[in-house]
Amino acid sequence: METYNENNADIRLLKVLNGEASEKEIELFALWLEEGENRTYFNQMKELWNLLSGPKISERELQEEERRFLKYIRKRKQQRRQYRLLRWSAVAAVVAISMVVGIISLPADRKERAVQVPVQASMILPGDSKAILTTASGDQVALAGKEEQYVSIGQEDYVRSVEGRLIYADTLQQEEKLQYNRLSIPRGGEYTLVLSDGTEVILNSNTELTYPVRFGKKERVVSLSGEAFFQVKKDASRPFYVKVGEVTLRVYGTSFNVNTQDKNVIRTALVEGSVGIKGNGREYHMEPSQLAEFSKTGDFKSLHEVDIYPYIAWKEGMFVFEDWSLEDIMETLSLWYNVDVFYASEKIKGYHFTGHMPRYQQIDKILNAISRMVKVNFTITGRTIVVSSL
Repeated sequence: METYNENNADIRLLKVLNGEASEKEIELFALWLEEGENRTYFNQMKELWNLLSGPKISERELQEEERRFLKYIRKRKQQRRQYRLLRWSAVAAVVAISMVVGIISLPADRKERAVQVPVQASMILPGDSKAILTTASGDQVALAGKEEQYVSIGQEDYVRSVEGRLIYADTLQQEEKLQYNRLSIPRGGEYTLVLSDGTEVILNSNTELTYPVRFGKKERVVSLSGEAFFQVKKDASRPFYVKVGEVTLRVYGTSFNVNTQDKNVIRTALVEGSVGIKGNGREYHMEPSQLAEFSKTGDFKSLHEVDIYPYIAWKEGMFVFEDWSLEDIMETLSLWYNVDVFYASEKIKGYHFTGHMPRYQQIDKILNAISRMVKVNFTITGRTIVVSSL
């Protein structure tokens, strides 16, 4: 029986990412994903492909992603002596040719198979409260669920984690030399952070926030990657800034959602208060119920009024899909349920669906609803989902 072994894993992985894999190779790939650290390795590769296949990136971003990828490869090589390392130049060369991030194109003449979603999907549960806290000294602490924890973040400083909330002391003390922590939310996770000034941040799956343990005297600055909802504590003497790549938000006392999960766009939806948002050009002033869109490189795209609820429904425990493409829906589900989603054809990604569904239910109910309305099959192997037409 043919296997997905270490000698051919890299070659087949590249074929998968480039949409060149056969049906048999895809089946082997789905099984390979469930073994050991293979899914972690694949996700590292996807991040790299996603970065390089999107809009133009800075040299700094490219170097940082290269550094992270090679660091992981070195660690993996130490753990697995026989692992054959792909050189960075080979990876970059394949990226330059062509690839599609997060999808697999199956042969057009493949035989369709009837799929019963609920049986296999019953093992795929919704996300829950989990996070990794990285302190200023580089120590990492896993946070989870309802368990109460007191975490040391300095010589005499502790933070409390309970019921999915990480709480920093509400204090007026300000520091000249800032000490930064980072809260990382994995796929299939969420967490709430209460900063030292009382600002509350709800972080969605696949999100990182970097912030000082205590803010300085003149300003409050945090950096975000992913998606988060902010309720900023008012402090007229110290404006609050959110840095999102090449875009900066300036706020005082405001509620808003920022989402960078899209490969090309940064979206900010303002619930109340006011926000100044700036990329490469001038600063734009946002009013409540407005959505601002910037490219990942900081170029202004649009500012207009919207129904704000679909952009913040996730924090209320709902999925609200209003004429969303199947690709966007499955990307959202992949982050929350921690699954990988592939497609049998490019055409399927463009199918559209409208629906409002609870975020904490098992994935089979959502997939069944989509299947009935959009006429697609979902083939599930472990934590891998392949979408095909009926």
